[in-house]
Amino acid sequence: MDSLRGIIQSSEPLLLFLVIGLGFIFGQIRIRGFKLGVAGVLFVGLFFGAWRPEGTEPLAISHQVMQVGLILFVYTVGLTSGAGFFASIKLSGIRFNIALLLSLIGGTTATIVVGKWMNLSVGEIAGIFCGGLTNTPALASVGELMQNSGIGDARNAAVGYSVAYPFGILGGMLAFQIFAWVYRKQCIEERKVSDSKMQMKTSLSSMDFQVSNPELFEKPIGELRVQENIGLIISRH
Repeated sequence: MDSLRGIIQSSEPLLLFLVIGLGFIFGQIRIRGFKLGVAGVLFVGLFFGAWRPEGTEPLAISHQVMQVGLILFVYTVGLTSGAGFFASIKLSGIRFNIALLLSLIGGTTATIVVGKWMNLSVGEIAGIFCGGLTNTPALASVGELMQNSGIGDARNAAVGYSVAYPFGILGGMLAFQIFAWVYRKQCIEERKVSDSKMQMKTSLSSMDFQVSNPELFEKPIGELRVQENIGLIISRH
């Protein structure tokens, strides 16, 4: 086991992709319909971080690699959630933002009060707040701030985050279950409407067209924005 750990410790890319690979596999394990998904990578990373026999150095990834990973994480989240974010702003953006602001204020107040009562350090309190929200970019910002300002130990934030993160996931799932039970009638009606819309979208038909409008001649298909304007997808030209 020590020789295996030595091999992993000698190669940072091996450690990085081993955690990602094992975390992905671990996240796919389904128990009664529940699986961790990408959060499995976090828990496998915690395991490797805690794997430190007495008298050995901890397994670690360089700060530059972590920064690149964080940038890619935030970038891909923006790509997948950007369209829905701006669409929701048009529909219920003000209400959502007010609810979010109130939740953040309430969560911040509760975390500080309980953290002070339990005599936790500043880093642990900040890490617990980030973990309760499952917000990895916020944890990175806290760690960077603590390192640059010298306020406390940045590792305390990571510890607080690691402890609170599972409860943040389970708490969110529990809240959704309670919400679905309280508003079960509305949820059933909403699901029926969503299913009917999905069936309408999946009923495809194929047709051939001949373009006769001279204003459209010699123009690229992308420039005409056919799908955006009338919902037609041109598969062959």
